[in-house]
Amino acid sequence: MYLDTEYDTARFGFTTAAMLWITVAPGALDAVGRAMAAHPEVAHVSAITGSAHLMASVLTRDTAELYGYLSGSLGSLDGVRHIESAPYLRRS
Repeated sequence: MYLDTEYDTARFGFTTAAMLWITVAPGALDAVGRAMAAHPEVAHVSAITGSAHLMASVLTRDTAELYGYLSGSLGSLDGVRHIESAPYLRRS
């Protein structure tokens, strides 16, 4: 049996969501991934292959909070070299 629950995050005040692709120093991959997993904004983070090393889905209350997360909590982690973000324009 597989259960999957979906809910309207806007009802809880989270109106902005984005996908992130993060490039990190190879030796920092585990530490950055574990740190991100503890961030309340992060719904999902996983290691991937390709030009980025981590992919994450994040939820924030608005675009200002998303900017604060990218430039603050995430951007200040040791080993983070590059962040590419793609805000969801529509979620259904």
